[in-house]
Amino acid sequence: MALDAMQAKAQEMGVQGVASVVLQPLGDRDNFTTHHRTVGRYFRPPQPEERGPEDKGTNYLIGSFAKIAESIRTAWGSGQGQSPLLRCEFGWRGSLVAWDGDQEIYTGFSGGTPEQDVQIAQAGQRHLVE
Repeated sequence: MALDAMQAKAQEMGVQGVASVVLQPLGDRDNFTTHHRTVGRYFRPPQPEERGPEDKGTNYLIGSFAKIAESIRTAWGSGQGQSPLLRCEFGWRGSLVAWDGDQEIYTGFSGGTPEQDVQIAQAGQRHLVE
């Protein structure tokens, strides 16, 4: 399963966060199936002593799905600047899109650096797209 591959890649890289996979029938913008997996933790609590007094922590679940939601709308990997961002879109890199047969496949990760998140998302894509 793609989530297994993404979890293995995240663990190999020493990254904690949330892996997400969305499957959508090709051309159907109204229906999709989502799957998420926590790898270590789904949020990071505030760490003002280590990261400064303004640090509010991070919700990796929301981050992962926000990346995929942008990709669903644009049909591009998140953060690639292919379209002006809408409200509630952040342009964060970490999700990818592919097409296989009669479905669109989106994978995303939140928890590492943008480069790490993309690499983990790629691990899921490789598993789903033959």
